[in-house]
Amino acid sequence: MKRYFLLFALLLLCFAGCHQTPDTPQAPPEEEMTVSAPEELTKLAGVASVTAVELEESYKALAYDVMLRVEELNIHVQLVLPADYVTKSCPIALYLPDVRTDSRDLATRFAAKGIIVAKLSSRGSNGLSEGKKDMGGEDYADIKQLLNVLSEADFLSASNFVLVGASEGTIRCLKLAAEGHPRVTACVLTGTMSDLTALYQAGLAQAYFKGTLGGTPEEVPEAYTSRSAVTFADQIAVPVLMVHSKGAEASFPIAQAHALRDALIAAGNDESMVIDVDGAFTDFHNNQALHLMWAWIQEYH
Repeated sequence: MKRYFLLFALLLLCFAGCHQTPDTPQAPPEEEMTVSAPEELTKLAGVASVTAVELEESYKALAYDVMLRVEELNIHVQLVLPADYVTKSCPIALYLPDVRTDSRDLATRFAAKGIIVAKLSSRGSNGLSEGKKDMGGEDYADIKQLLNVLSEADFLSASNFVLVGASEGTIRCLKLAAEGHPRVTACVLTGTMSDLTALYQAGLAQAYFKGTLGGTPEEVPEAYTSRSAVTFADQIAVPVLMVHSKGAEASFPIAQAHALRDALIAAGNDESMVIDVDGAFTDFHNNQALHLMWAWIQEYH
């Protein structure tokens, strides 16, 4: 399976190099939607509110702002679905990019490819979610709550989940992957952060790490190891694709991705891999990275 994906990925990279924008959305079947996503979600424990977001008809997508209640905090989620999602089983991407995104952007990058996306807003990010992010400590509860809520939604019962993370979001994706939820089937990352101690020792963002985690690796070792997937790679059974940006090497060294891949393979997870891509990016906006993400989701959902 891995060999065939690599061959497919090479073809995608060649194709993506000649096409610099994502595919345009395709029109859905004429059959009208029979399930109301807002009605279903508001019935679930842990959902505070659901608000429809208006999208132009050309996007062929439905968008909602969902507010979760997590430990007395309001946590914001953007939910975007292909307009025809009720007519087929769509994979669900739990998306943690650690940046603010527009629903139209999500419709173009995910819904247009037949993927439902639930993008979690980090705590304290632009006033959308309450609280303070701490790189997969207390804020790890947010993605767990999101998975639990969507798993209980009847209108999504036929769908599996793929974890999509970038930068700090990769930490929480990998922690969730290690829990072995039966409907989480794969993980795709860029800007992988798998060993925070190694990042700190390399001199990267030391002040940020100390301020967020409460000290150095020597002072608070558990804060670093509990967020470092290289220490629990043996608990991650789903295939993990790490797309590395050559242009972002200074901030996100490929050694982080290689170390995790090696640990996963040593633990028997031999479907996981690292693919090096030209360009400077820290999220799935790069065209080659997008095509790889789409292929991984379709292959393993």
